[in-house]
Amino acid sequence: MITGTAHEFTIGEELRMSRGIFNLNGNLLTLGLSADIVQLNAFGPNNMISTGGAFTNFGVLKEIAANVTEDVFLPLGLNEYMPVLLNFSEDGYSSGSTPSSYLTRLVTGPQNATIPPRNNVLQMYFSFDVQGVGSDLRMDMELAYDQNYVALTGANTEEDYIGARIVNGSPQPAVFKFGTTAVNAEDNLITFSFDGVNSDGISGDYFAGIDAQIPNLVPVFTTVQDGAATNSQGPDRTYDNEVSGGGAPNGAVVIIDDDHVLNMNVNNITFYKTIIEPNATLEIDGTSFHRLGIVEGTGTIRLVNTGTLPSGSYN
Repeated sequence: MITGTAHEFTIGEELRMSRGIFNLNGNLLTLGLSADIVQLNAFGPNNMISTGGAFTNFGVLKEIAANVTEDVFLPLGLNEYMPVLLNFSEDGYSSGSTPSSYLTRLVTGPQNATIPPRNNVLQMYFSFDVQGVGSDLRMDMELAYDQNYVALTGANTEEDYIGARIVNGSPQPAVFKFGTTAVNAEDNLITFSFDGVNSDGISGDYFAGIDAQIPNLVPVFTTVQDGAATNSQGPDRTYDNEVSGGGAPNGAVVIIDDDHVLNMNVNNITFYKTIIEPNATLEIDGTSFHRLGIVEGTGTIRLVNTGTLPSGSYN
């Protein structure tokens, strides 16, 4: 049975997949505790669920009962087939002592916090928001990527890719690196193992890339006055710290402090996280194609000469 609203629908029993792409078009699909995905024909690029690649899309929410010892398989994709496997079936593995849920999204483009020019990391990533995990969880999470999303320059090879996870923190995000053993370049798989963690120990953005383009710590920039996003060097700069190489602090956490106005004065500015404090303003005057990442705070976004709200995850 399918229930839901205009932007969210729930399947409580079976989703029977024979052929074709089940395109969510940015909507949220919830698969209830008793819902199973039934494979009538082989899963693949012509028999999958497409979450849509925008950062703002909702994705697939799978509810999982307590103490599950069977795998949960999600035949997901974007333009290509990139399924997710939650492996609870190995000896001693379990979903944990309480019911839980895994909200999964596949997002096109490199993860925002990676170091520009971002040409040696996967050009997509997997994002998870996990809730309700109790004690005794043990699992492997296998993420399949498609070769078309692999980006490399110079002498770098896919075998040099490491697995990585970036977790939202306030204000400082955490970065975890898992080495080349997490990436199977031959099978296009990234594997992460979890033992005894809670929901916060799983939630985050997962991807792979060359170590040098994955930060050890996501930098934080706080405004000290009104100014342009690209005014990032010299004594009259907009931020407390200088941006190495100049320009906007792409891939960083940007905090717009009380009563300050930050003007997005050029196109294509990408933040990992944007915090707009009370009485602060993010102004977009005629520019476009911005990605604000995770958006927090109670300040204002002012649109001038444009009607398009920037891409972001608005809390």
